[in-house]
Amino acid sequence: RLLRSAAGMASLLKRASSTGMKAAVTVANAGKGAVSKAADFTAATGSQAREEWGKREPAVREEIGRRHGELKAKLRAAYAGLDDTGKQILASPAAQFVKDNPQTVATAVLPALVAAGFPGARLLSGAVRLFGVAEMLMPLLGLLGMSADLLNEPEGAPAADPSPRPS
Repeated sequence: RLLRSAAGMASLLKRASSTGMKAAVTVANAGKGAVSKAADFTAATGSQAREEWGKREPAVREEIGRRHGELKAKLRAAYAGLDDTGKQILASPAAQFVKDNPQTVATAVLPALVAAGFPGARLLSGAVRLFGVAEMLMPLLGLLGMSADLLNEPEGAPAADPSPRPS
């Protein structure tokens, strides 16, 4: 099931990337009128990516629960390699701080999660590259929240319940 969802998200990102390139060419060739169409396109495809993340988030949570010990060790190693801003984002993600530091999120935090093999990080990293941190903020906060929960667990603590946090 996770692979089907991953394939769906990858397919969506591939389509968005290729049509995004067409939209960029349209903008360059058509002038001001096409700018709003390109922005509308980006918002629509960003919305689809967020919906796809919502569908696959339960499977990501389940995988984190299954691989708890392995992920915790890899996550702590990735955390150690981040700068202070990256560490703060990973340890206690706050929406405004994530929005204020999109470069750190896109170029340090997400690659660290991908390198650690954190479930969902690779696909979300691709979505952030295409649509930006602001457009993918809610899925990002979900992923960062899951990683923060795991990172902040005391050493030797039993696996936390991977069910979603109340909003």
